[in-house]
Amino acid sequence: MIDHSPTTPAADERIVMKRVFAAPRERVFAAWTTAEHFARWFGPDGCTTEACTLDARPGGSLRFHMLCEGMEPWIGGTYREVVAPERIVLRWGFQDEAGNRVHATTYGLSEQHPLETVVTVTLVERDGRTEMTMEQTVPRDFPERDQMRAGWTMGFNHLAALLATP
Repeated sequence: MIDHSPTTPAADERIVMKRVFAAPRERVFAAWTTAEHFARWFGPDGCTTEACTLDARPGGSLRFHMLCEGMEPWIGGTYREVVAPERIVLRWGFQDEAGNRVHATTYGLSEQHPLETVVTVTLVERDGRTEMTMEQTVPRDFPERDQMRAGWTMGFNHLAALLATP
Protein backbone atom coordinates (compact mmCIF):
# COMPACT_ATOMS: atom_id res chain seq x y z
CA MET A 1 0.00 0.00 0.00
CA ILE A 2 1.31 3.49 -0.86
CA ASP A 3 1.18 6.15 1.83
CA HIS A 4 -0.29 9.35 0.32
CA SER A 5 -0.02 11.42 3.50
CA PRO A 6 1.45 14.94 3.22
CA THR A 7 4.93 13.60 3.99
CA THR A 8 4.72 11.10 1.12
CA PRO A 9 3.14 12.83 -1.88
CA ALA A 10 1.73 10.83 -4.76
CA ALA A 11 4.12 10.28 -7.67
CA ASP A 12 2.31 12.87 -9.82
CA GLU A 13 2.80 15.46 -7.05
CA ARG A 14 6.59 15.22 -7.25
CA ILE A 15 9.31 16.03 -9.72
CA VAL A 16 11.84 13.20 -9.59
CA MET A 17 15.17 13.56 -11.36
CA LYS A 18 18.20 11.27 -11.41
CA ARG A 19 21.71 12.17 -12.46
CA VAL A 20 25.09 10.44 -12.23
CA PHE A 21 28.14 12.61 -11.55
CA ALA A 22 31.77 11.63 -12.12
CA ALA A 23 32.71 12.57 -8.57
CA PRO A 24 32.68 10.96 -5.13
CA ARG A 25 29.51 11.57 -3.17
CA GLU A 26 31.35 13.62 -0.51
CA ARG A 27 32.07 16.20 -3.23
CA VAL A 28 28.49 16.19 -4.48
CA PHE A 29 27.24 16.50 -0.90
CA ALA A 30 29.60 19.46 -0.32
CA ALA A 31 28.25 21.15 -3.46
CA TRP A 32 24.78 21.02 -1.91
CA THR A 33 25.83 22.01 1.62
CA THR A 34 28.55 24.66 1.19
CA ALA A 35 27.34 28.17 0.33
CA GLU A 36 30.28 28.95 -1.96
CA HIS A 37 29.74 25.80 -4.03
CA PHE A 38 25.93 25.98 -4.03
CA ALA A 39 26.03 29.57 -5.33
CA ARG A 40 28.26 28.50 -8.24
CA TRP A 41 25.98 25.83 -9.67
CA PHE A 42 22.39 26.38 -8.55
CA GLY A 43 19.91 27.82 -11.01
CA PRO A 44 19.01 27.82 -14.68
CA ASP A 45 21.13 29.21 -17.48
CA GLY A 46 21.26 33.00 -17.42
CA CYS A 47 20.82 33.23 -13.65
CA THR A 48 23.45 33.87 -11.04
CA THR A 49 23.29 33.53 -7.30
CA GLU A 50 24.28 36.89 -5.86
CA ALA A 51 24.15 36.02 -2.16
CA CYS A 52 23.95 32.68 -0.40
CA THR A 53 24.03 31.63 3.23
CA LEU A 54 23.40 28.16 4.50
CA ASP A 55 23.67 26.14 7.66
CA ALA A 56 23.29 22.54 6.54
CA ARG A 57 22.06 20.84 9.70
CA PRO A 58 18.58 19.84 10.86
CA GLY A 59 16.84 23.11 11.75
CA GLY A 60 19.49 25.13 9.92
CA SER A 61 18.59 27.54 7.15
CA LEU A 62 19.33 28.20 3.49
CA ARG A 63 18.80 31.60 1.91
CA PHE A 64 19.90 32.91 -1.48
CA HIS A 65 19.22 35.71 -3.93
CA MET A 66 19.16 34.89 -7.64
CA LEU A 67 19.57 37.37 -10.46
CA CYS A 68 17.74 36.25 -13.58
CA GLU A 69 16.58 38.15 -16.61
CA GLY A 70 13.29 39.74 -15.60
CA MET A 71 13.21 38.28 -12.08
CA GLU A 72 15.36 38.59 -8.95
CA PRO A 73 13.90 36.19 -6.39
CA TRP A 74 14.98 35.52 -2.84
CA ILE A 75 14.55 31.87 -1.82
CA GLY A 76 14.90 30.46 1.65
CA GLY A 77 14.09 27.49 3.74
CA THR A 78 14.92 25.14 6.55
CA TYR A 79 16.82 21.86 6.54
CA ARG A 80 14.67 19.07 7.90
CA GLU A 81 17.25 16.31 7.59
CA VAL A 82 20.98 16.24 6.81
CA VAL A 83 22.76 12.88 6.84
CA ALA A 84 26.29 13.32 5.50
CA PRO A 85 27.03 12.37 2.77
CA GLU A 86 23.84 10.50 1.92
CA ARG A 87 20.71 12.61 2.22
CA ILE A 88 19.41 16.16 2.45
CA VAL A 89 15.79 17.17 3.01
CA LEU A 90 14.78 20.81 3.06
CA ARG A 91 11.62 22.87 2.85
CA TRP A 92 11.90 26.10 0.89
CA GLY A 93 9.99 28.81 -0.89
CA PHE A 94 10.12 32.39 -2.07
CA GLN A 95 10.94 35.18 0.34
CA ASP A 96 11.22 38.93 0.21
CA GLU A 97 14.49 40.75 0.83
CA ALA A 98 13.78 40.85 4.58
CA GLY A 99 13.35 37.06 4.73
CA ASN A 100 9.56 36.93 5.01
CA ARG A 101 7.75 34.15 3.12
CA VAL A 102 5.99 35.54 0.03
CA HIS A 103 3.89 33.94 -2.67
CA ALA A 104 5.47 33.24 -6.06
CA THR A 105 3.13 35.83 -7.59
CA THR A 106 5.50 38.40 -6.01
CA TYR A 107 7.96 37.32 -8.70
CA GLY A 108 5.45 37.05 -11.54
CA LEU A 109 4.72 33.34 -11.25
CA SER A 110 1.30 31.68 -11.14
CA GLU A 111 -1.12 31.57 -8.22
CA GLN A 112 -0.93 27.77 -8.39
CA HIS A 113 2.76 27.86 -7.46
CA PRO A 114 3.14 26.24 -4.03
CA LEU A 115 4.07 28.50 -1.12
CA GLU A 116 6.70 25.95 -0.09
CA THR A 117 8.07 22.74 -1.51
CA VAL A 118 10.12 19.94 -0.01
CA VAL A 119 13.34 19.00 -1.79
CA THR A 120 14.92 15.62 -1.02
CA VAL A 121 18.38 14.75 -2.33
CA THR A 122 19.71 11.21 -2.02
CA LEU A 123 23.30 10.37 -2.95
CA VAL A 124 24.61 6.85 -3.61
CA GLU A 125 28.24 6.20 -4.50
CA ARG A 126 28.94 3.59 -7.16
CA ASP A 127 32.52 2.96 -8.30
CA GLY A 128 33.73 6.48 -7.54
CA ARG A 129 30.72 8.08 -9.21
CA THR A 130 27.65 9.46 -7.48
CA GLU A 131 24.06 8.69 -8.38
CA MET A 132 21.89 11.57 -7.24
CA THR A 133 18.11 11.43 -6.96
CA MET A 134 16.34 14.74 -6.39
CA GLU A 135 12.63 14.85 -5.55
CA GLN A 136 10.61 18.03 -5.16
CA THR A 137 6.98 18.19 -4.08
CA VAL A 138 4.86 20.15 -6.54
CA PRO A 139 1.13 20.12 -7.30
CA ARG A 140 0.16 18.15 -10.39
CA ASP A 141 -1.76 21.15 -11.85
CA PHE A 142 1.12 23.54 -11.36
CA PRO A 143 1.68 25.53 -14.62
CA GLU A 144 5.41 26.12 -14.10
CA ARG A 145 6.15 22.45 -13.47
CA ASP A 146 7.96 21.95 -16.81
CA GLN A 147 9.94 25.17 -16.30
CA MET A 148 10.96 23.97 -12.85
CA ARG A 149 12.15 20.65 -14.28
CA ALA A 150 14.09 22.48 -17.01
CA GLY A 151 15.65 24.77 -14.39
CA TRP A 152 16.82 21.79 -12.35
CA THR A 153 18.28 20.17 -15.48
CA MET A 154 20.28 23.32 -16.28
CA GLY A 155 21.42 23.59 -12.66
CA PHE A 156 22.55 19.95 -12.66
CA ASN A 157 24.51 20.66 -15.86
CA HIS A 158 26.26 23.47 -13.96
CA LEU A 159 26.85 21.10 -11.04
CA ALA A 160 28.44 18.53 -13.38
CA ALA A 161 30.76 21.23 -14.75
CA LEU A 162 31.70 22.34 -11.24
CA LEU A 163 32.44 18.77 -10.18
CA ALA A 164 34.59 18.24 -13.29
CA THR A 165 37.02 20.93 -12.13
CA PRO A 166 39.75 19.80 -9.69
